[in-house]
Amino acid sequence: MNPDLVFLKTEAGEEAMRVQTKVMQRNVRTVLILVDGHSNVAQLISKMANPRLTENALIDLERGGFIVRRDSPVAAKPITSNDSVQTQSTAEDRFPELSLLADNTLEIQNVQPEPPLTPTPQVTKPTLSLALPALTPSPPSLPPNEPRPQAKVTPERPALLERIKQCWKTHRLGSEISDDFAAVRRARIGWKRSLVFGGVASVAVLIFAALFFPLSVFLPDVEAVLSRSIGRQARVSEMTISFYPKPGILLHKVSISPEGKVGDAENPLTIQELLLEPVVTTLFDLYKLDKRFPGFERSRGISDLRQKLDVLRGELHADVVAAAGCQPDRFIPYIQPYEFEALLFSDVPTLTRVEPGWQAANDALAAARAAAESPEHINDRPETKPAAHLERELRNPSYRKRRHGPIAAQKIGLARIEAECAFFAAWLAQIRMLAQP
Repeated sequence: MNPDLVFLKTEAGEEAMRVQTKVMQRNVRTVLILVDGHSNVAQLISKMANPRLTENALIDLERGGFIVRRDSPVAAKPITSNDSVQTQSTAEDRFPELSLLADNTLEIQNVQPEPPLTPTPQVTKPTLSLALPALTPSPPSLPPNEPRPQAKVTPERPALLERIKQCWKTHRLGSEISDDFAAVRRARIGWKRSLVFGGVASVAVLIFAALFFPLSVFLPDVEAVLSRSIGRQARVSEMTISFYPKPGILLHKVSISPEGKVGDAENPLTIQELLLEPVVTTLFDLYKLDKRFPGFERSRGISDLRQKLDVLRGELHADVVAAAGCQPDRFIPYIQPYEFEALLFSDVPTLTRVEPGWQAANDALAAARAAAESPEHINDRPETKPAAHLERELRNPSYRKRRHGPIAAQKIGLARIEAECAFFAAWLAQIRMLAQP
């Protein structure tokens, strides 16, 4: 299409601007709105930012008689505001049913020409009718001295099959336009902006959770631990989360009784703020440990399980302390040999009673446990790792780690697990020592 072409709206185009119909797609209507009789095709494409959409819409609008080329001999005369008001009022007077049936399709049809007032060529005068029962209103009578409204030649009404094809083509064009606009919107966002927005949203969620988390629920437990640690009764007025200069839990107005009871004859010792720095620990599975894990290459040649774990824990501890700059006693690394499921082998009969259909697997799982030095020594081969035994033997229903793992561990209990799993017991002992004064 020639980029220098300039289009004008016809009377049918102006009418389509005033009356919304279901025939014209939204995107084609947008192009019709931009046609002003001054902007050429190149300028319209620049406004729409989609050459294919704009050109196809202009072709369809010109073919439908809604626009004409400005240099065409049948170009429509620009309609003034007075003409627009007069045309609209005339249509409403002739067809009052339009106000009640606005959702119906409006069609343009030819009527018999009227005798001209002056010797001018005969032209057909367009009238409006509804796609409802046949409606043929009589032409309104005009006063003798009032001039008749100027009529224009309207395009011939297409056949039904042609109208169906036109509607289908417009529907496909609208779908393509929607896809193009969606692609443009996605391209404008960009991965960098998405990354920034995601980071800001994550930080906002964390701050919101920290500020509004109900820490008061844990206040009695904190007071009990604090009292055991110092050997005297302690009371805490408020507990909040601190981010600066170091992250931790901030206790406000901590009252410590010198005689073991707050409110005694002597004034209790009051600490305005007390920062509790957290201790971080880990629980990694030794099975399928990432090759980039600290100390992984060094531990590959070590067959003794304890020595292997010492190497891995030592390297992880050194890396985390160096990277975070924290105190060494604030980080306790732990790696479970070989999987979490090894802990469930501490009591096979209790494990198989979790589900009624698991009783038949008791002997097979007991044999797997007896073949190893301890539940934590069940090896890490894909077919004989702890989870592989459970997934193979426990059927009806099948074993699911997230569903059955916590239930089975709770039924077995920490006492039984610690008695069978030495590495796990040593880790819990380290954690319990934190509460000692």
